[in-house]
Parts: sequence; structure tokens; C-alpha cells
Amino acid sequence: MSMRLGGLISGVDTETLISALLELERVRIYRQEEKQEQLEAKQKAWRDVRSALTNIQSKLDQLRFPTLFRSRKVELSDVPWRPSRPTRVRPRPATPCRS
Repeated sequence: MSMRLGGLISGVDTETLISALLELERVRIYRQEEKQEQLEAKQKAWRDVRSALTNIQSKLDQLRFPTLFRSRKVELSDVPWRPSRPTRVRPRPATPCRS
């Protein structure tokens, strides 16, 4: 069994002082670890966004090929209505507002 006389001669409780300093250091380390975890989460989120944008870009690149659209054919069969031609609409002259 060891006996400690922390600060008996100097009057300073060195054990309590050292414990408090170590606790402050642990708090600082804990805060840094939290910041690191937050930054890693942000990095992952940005990687996910980049991956999604890359995926969209590759899909859009495929739409640039005209052969994709030329190979498709649309037929209307068994349709009870027929597409009409667009009609021309003449605008009416503006009427003054009466209060």
C-alpha cells in the first residue's frame, strides 16, 4: 500500500490539479473527435451527391444520340379520338377596365 502526500510540503494539491488538467485534455480530444465525425459525415454526403450527379450525367449523355430516338416508332391504333391540327387563335383587343 503506497501513501501519497500530494502537495503536503508545497501546499498545492497536485493530484487534483493533474486530474483537472487531464480532464480538460480529454474534453478537448472529445470535441476534436466530434468535429472529425461531423466532417466525415459531410464528406460522405458530398460523395453521395457527386455520385448521383455522375449517374444523372451518364444517363443524359445517352440521350444525345439521335439513333436512340430514330429507332422508336409510335403508332395510334384503336384510339377513339384522332389528333387534331393546332388551330390559330387570334387575340382579342384589350378592353378598358371600368370602375
